[in-house]
Amino acid sequence: ALLGCTTVPAPAPVEFETVECVTPTLNVRKPLLLIQNVHTTYYGNVENAPARDANFEAYLATNSREVKLSILFMSHRAWDINFNGEMIFEERESIVPQELQAAHLLRDITLSYWPENAIERQSKTLDIVDSKNTRKVLDRVTGEMLIDIRYESGASVTNPVGRIVLDNHKEQYKLIIDSR
Repeated sequence: ALLGCTTVPAPAPVEFETVECVTPTLNVRKPLLLIQNVHTTYYGNVENAPARDANFEAYLATNSREVKLSILFMSHRAWDINFNGEMIFEERESIVPQELQAAHLLRDITLSYWPENAIERQSKTLDIVDSKNTRKVLDRVTGEMLIDIRYESGASVTNPVGRIVLDNHKEQYKLIIDSR
């Protein structure tokens, strides 16, 4: 007979609130055609867990009808995301971590490349504050900084060629995007 045996539950993951998902207004910016090297650092949703890094290549194309993003991992297509102005469509391989969500990536693209007024018109909760080489995404009610975006090596909202560093403080990750 077994006496004194018990199971110990695994620690519950810490729940993080997410930043409102905004999407590109397709006809308010010039089309983009970019080749990108992306480095991600995901801090996770479990306390004291080590950060996870990933590097991949991406191809971003936008026009007045759609946004297309293809992500390659080790030279193999791993994730395709398409947005037609109304719906997000995706095809993903199992190698893409489940923590990465198409709506969140599309939101980060919108916050990095679209004009401040186009974002604020559709958002109920976000304020955008642009200054030289930076963009801050704030909670409209509390003023809390949710996302901090830095434009480096010639990049800006209107000229995406260069480096963009996006720190998502709310969801615990960082993206470094080098575009050419």
